[in-house]
Amino acid sequence: MKSKTKKGISHAGGNRRRESYFAHVVWDGSESKMVYALVTLFNPANDDIKNLKFLAEQVDKLFICDNGENDNRNAVRNMEESRYKYYYNNENLGLSKAFNVVLKDKTNNFHEDDFIFFFDQDTRIGKDHVSKMIDVYHKIEEIYSNIGVLGTLYSNSEGKVDVHRMKKKIIDGCYEVRNVITSSMLMKYGVLESIGFWNEDIFLDLADFDLCWRLGHKGYRCIVTSKSIINHTLGNGKRGFVFHKTWGSEAPIRDYYQTRDGLLLFNKNYVPMLGKMRIALNIFVRPIVYCLFQDDRQIRIKYILSGIKDFATNGKSRSSWKSM
Repeated sequence: MKSKTKKGISHAGGNRRRESYFAHVVWDGSESKMVYALVTLFNPANDDIKNLKFLAEQVDKLFICDNGENDNRNAVRNMEESRYKYYYNNENLGLSKAFNVVLKDKTNNFHEDDFIFFFDQDTRIGKDHVSKMIDVYHKIEEIYSNIGVLGTLYSNSEGKVDVHRMKKKIIDGCYEVRNVITSSMLMKYGVLESIGFWNEDIFLDLADFDLCWRLGHKGYRCIVTSKSIINHTLGNGKRGFVFHKTWGSEAPIRDYYQTRDGLLLFNKNYVPMLGKMRIALNIFVRPIVYCLFQDDRQIRIKYILSGIKDFATNGKSRSSWKSM
C-alpha cells in the first residue's frame, strides 16, 4: 500500500528487487542497470497528467517532481503504484533543485550505471522512444567511453525540427554537439554524480546549458541523435526573429531568470567562449529587440532590470519581480 511522508512524497511501499522491466529489450539483463525518468510539473494541464502514464510505461520508474501550486498526487494514481514516485515540493524549487531532490534521495537506491532520462511536462515522445535512445547510447558507447549526455532533436509547435548548426558526425544520425535541451536528456547516474548533479543556482533557463558546459569541462561528450524525435515547445506567445535567434517566445518572468542566471554563469571558468558570447547577446541585445518589436516590452524590461539587481545582491532578493 502507499505511504506518504511529511515532505509530500508518495510511492509504493517496500523494497523491490532491482530487475529492469526492459532487460530483455535493451541489454543483457544485468540487475545493476535500471531505466528511470524524471519529469518536472508546474500547474500541469489534464493532457500533461495523462502523458505521465505514457512516460511511466516506457521506464522502470517515473519520478514526478511537482513544483506547482496544487498537490496532484490523486491525479496521478491511474498508474501502477510500483512504477512511479511522486514528490510534491509545495513551492516552485526551479528545475535544477527539483531534479536534485530526487537524485540525492538515498531511498531511491540509484546505482552509477542506471540510466536517467529528464523530461519537461510538455514533452511528448513516441512509442519505444526510451528503448531507441538506449540502443543508440550503447552504439555510441562502443566508440566513446566518455559519454556525458545523449539528447535528441525536437519538433516544435510549428512542426519544424530543430537542428544544431555546429555538429560533428559520429555515426549515421548521431552527432557530437556543444549542448542539448533538457527534454529527453539521457545520462548515467554516475556521470551526474561526478559533476555534482544539477546546478541549483540556475533556476530554469540555462540549466541544460550549464549541465552540458560542466560535462565538457570534465572531458565528457554531449551527443545528439535524430533516431527518435520528440515533440517539444520552447515557450509560447509572440515571437521576434533577429540575429538567427527567436526572442520573446517565453513568458516574461523567464527574462528575469535568463538575465540573473546568465550573469551568474558569465564568469564561470567552465563556460566556453561561445557560451559567454551567447549570454552577452541574450542580456544586452534582448532589451533592444524588445523595445523595437515586442508589445509587452515594458514588463519584459522590468524583469530584465530586476534580474540585474538581484544578481548584484547575490540573487538573494526576489521580491522585486514577485510584486509585478
